[in-house]
Amino acid sequence: MYASGEGVHPDAVMALGWIHKSVEQDYTEAQDKLGHFYETGTHVKTDLVRAHLWFSLAASHSIKESAESKDRVARQLNEIELKESQRRVEMWKKIFQNVF
Repeated sequence: MYASGEGVHPDAVMALGWIHKSVEQDYTEAQDKLGHFYETGTHVKTDLVRAHLWFSLAASHSIKESAESKDRVARQLNEIELKESQRRVEMWKKIFQNVF
């Protein structure tokens, strides 16, 4: 809503704040959207490692489009970047495994 300006003035800071609250609640669509933001540089600095992280988490919920996005981004990462993303995914899962 805030990202696209639907019914409100576009506000990137508010959009990111709500998306982050949603990903902290394990909301798959928000994880996917955040992945796209980091992949394209929408409202944030482009960061393919972070994009891969968020697509990976969304894909872990059997979201086909997120899995395709994860694979697309993975092809753009070198081995070190890919391992870093995978490390972050595991860290995220450990931190939030008891929450959900």
